[in-house]
Amino acid sequence: MKKFPSLFLLVTLATTAVGAQNVARNVTPAEFATMSKAERQAAAQELKAADAASASAFTGTLAVGGTHPYAPETVNISITYDTGTFSGVGDIPAIADNFSFGNNFDTVNGGTIGGGKATVTVTQLTAFMALVDGSSTGTGGAFATIFGPPSTAGIAPSLTSANFAGLQGGTFNMIPIGTTLTGTLEFMAGIWNSTNGSTAGTTPCAVDCVGFDSGTVGGQGFHGMAIEDFGGGNFTPNPSANAMLRASGALVPVELMNFSID
Repeated sequence: MKKFPSLFLLVTLATTAVGAQNVARNVTPAEFATMSKAERQAAAQELKAADAASASAFTGTLAVGGTHPYAPETVNISITYDTGTFSGVGDIPAIADNFSFGNNFDTVNGGTIGGGKATVTVTQLTAFMALVDGSSTGTGGAFATIFGPPSTAGIAPSLTSANFAGLQGGTFNMIPIGTTLTGTLEFMAGIWNSTNGSTAGTTPCAVDCVGFDSGTVGGQGFHGMAIEDFGGGNFTPNPSANAMLRASGALVPVELMNFSID
């Protein structure tokens, strides 16, 4: 007679274990809400034991570092220094060479481009063509060039240059020229005037000329410049005007370009 309680207890424990497994694997939120604390604990423990029994330890090499799995945030930028009022054309320095007229792009809205911590891709220039092929109203082609930043010796590398047809004189033209800059984000861009300067004195731009504006926007000062188009030498700032040449593109902050765990 004393064996019956023990047998009953064994049957009860077995039933509880099977019930816990079924509850753990198949319980719905509504059923879980009606369970007692002991039943919920038993169900959770059963699942833990099953997972521990079936899991195998990691034996490979865990790689750390590498690139961030998410795409870097891209910030579109547009750099404008002029007010849109045509004041005149630039003067070629007194050096017998071909010159490009434009701007030294070293700030955006008065601050350093990208805070010095980004990669910038220039995708388009917008230029007010005061003259195209010597005409203020005609249509023709002109060379646009993007340079790197000028050195202390007044030399800047030419990064990309192309001729664009169908530019209209006396108005703004979109020029889809682009390049990507890394490191320092300062760059220059200009329109090539195909005549030579005079060795005796300055000569106004007279063939393909970007317009200049004696005003500025946002207190950004003056960024106009002239530079030899072929060799990138004799960088000459214009301290009182901005070329009516605007740049647009994209910034990718370096903080978001790579992510690693040490």
